[in-house]
Amino acid sequence: MLKGLYTAYTGMINEQHRMDVLTNNLANADTVGFKKEGTTSQAFDNVLAYKIKDLSEAGNLPKLISTPKAADENEASFENIKNSGKVEVTELTPEERQKFVDALQPVYDEFSDDITPELLEGIRSLK
Repeated sequence: MLKGLYTAYTGMINEQHRMDVLTNNLANADTVGFKKEGTTSQAFDNVLAYKIKDLSEAGNLPKLISTPKAADENEASFENIKNSGKVEVTELTPEERQKFVDALQPVYDEFSDDITPELLEGIRSLK
């Protein structure tokens, strides 16, 4: 009996939160700079596991930020990290990188059935 009441209670709380978010989005739709909110009625880990494995939607495919501004910001951030003195950054030579790639080949082979060829190629193309 109590389990059923708890289930009903959590369902009502979830629905109330969804309605609050929806009405807030409607009320502030014309506000400059307002960013809409969203809700979910599924557990985060279930949705994440589904989204990670579902590469059929274009939005789930891995993407690299390739705009010139993003590249400049990434480079500046990397330089700030190197110059901070708080961490030591080791950059691999092409030969060292190839040894690393060769050492990971068994991992690629093990997971090749779970990873699409496009994703695997994207991983290999990262520098």
